[in-house]
Amino acid sequence: MIKRIKYNFNKIKLISNSIKYKSIFLLCIFCTLISSFNIPKDLSFENAIMYNISAGLYQILLFLTLFLNSVFAIRAINKDYSSFLRFKSKKEYLISLFQSITIINLITYIIYSLLGLMFVIVKYYGNINFIQFDYYSIPFCIFNLYLYLKYYIVLNLLIIISILIYKNIGKALGSLIGIVLFIVKENYTYNIDPIQSFENIHLFYGYYLYPFEYSSFTLDLCAFFLQCIILLLIYEFIKYLNIKYTKISIED
Repeated sequence: MIKRIKYNFNKIKLISNSIKYKSIFLLCIFCTLISSFNIPKDLSFENAIMYNISAGLYQILLFLTLFLNSVFAIRAINKDYSSFLRFKSKKEYLISLFQSITIINLITYIIYSLLGLMFVIVKYYGNINFIQFDYYSIPFCIFNLYLYLKYYIVLNLLIIISILIYKNIGKALGSLIGIVLFIVKENYTYNIDPIQSFENIHLFYGYYLYPFEYSSFTLDLCAFFLQCIILLLIYEFIKYLNIKYTKISIED
């Protein structure tokens, strides 16, 4: 376990020091600045944060940034050919690869989120107020933190599924599926009625990239947990097919 943690840490250091990753940082600045221009002027500060991170433009640019980040991470990792000698199986290689991608995506997501928050703060400077969230009677800042966490987990799982296809079936197909996932999400017809019970929970992943209203925060958490299980099962199924039936190349 300690050796694996040390190995992943070294890989993260390798990726973060690459020139391409520095270009991702500049991309984060550009994308979050562009997204901040689309925030309506009549929203309160915390509503503006929720609106910004849930907006289609913000999420599309974020998804593309994390997807490119994942591709660059794979290329940086695959340049260290000697490291592949430590893997005993294709499964071990994939698990280690996706652990590294998840960590570097989390770092990039935090940077992206902080930059986005910074631009909102600059836009609302002198008019920053903290309010209660109407749906669940909790501080709005707590709900926004929950949204940040939820959006990262769902986005990262979608990216890992796309990257798994990209890495082992075809780069073009994996990239296309990633694009299609967001096109479908943006054009899906959503039921905006409040979700009152477990039977009303939606299974489509797009519902977990918007702040839909639930009858309770507990139900919201249960629905999110169920969606994570669904996406993880899809990931495990595709990973199983690729390990069993396809040759996994470590080439760029």
